Formats: sequence, structure tokens, C-alpha cells
Amino acid sequence: MRAILRDFFRLTGEPPVYIQSDFERLFRVQRCVFLRMYKAVNVRAFYLAQRINASGRLQAYSLQQVVAAFRVNA
Repeated sequence: MRAILRDFFRLTGEPPVYIQSDFERLFRVQRCVFLRMYKAVNVRAFYLAQRINASGRLQAYSLQQVVAAFRVNA
């Protein structure tokens, strides 16, 4: 999760590792569109919420799941 935030978005005020053109090449959408879709999914989609699995460990964050979905679609 921290690597996603560091690489694609701002983490601790530093600029992201990937610039806008790299982000668009990887995900095939602009960063603002990606964030708008993530916010919509995060509010409405209960199935992407972070849960505890059968072994008692936390599953992936919703941002990680959305990034994975965009990479598959791209």
C-alpha cells in the first residue's frame, strides 16, 4: 500500500515517482479520473472493503484492489 502511494500519488509531500504520462501509460486513464473512480468505488462497493480473512489476517486495501483491476484492464 505504501509503495502504491509513493509511486503513483503523493506520500509525505514528495512528488510521485511516476509522472502523469507514465501513470496514463500504465493505467490508460488520467490520474484525476482514476481517483474519481476510486472514491466512487470506495464509498459504494462493500465487496472491496478491507476485511479479515479466515486466518485472521487483513486482506488487501481497496486501493490495492482498484489498482490491480485497472492494471488487468489496461
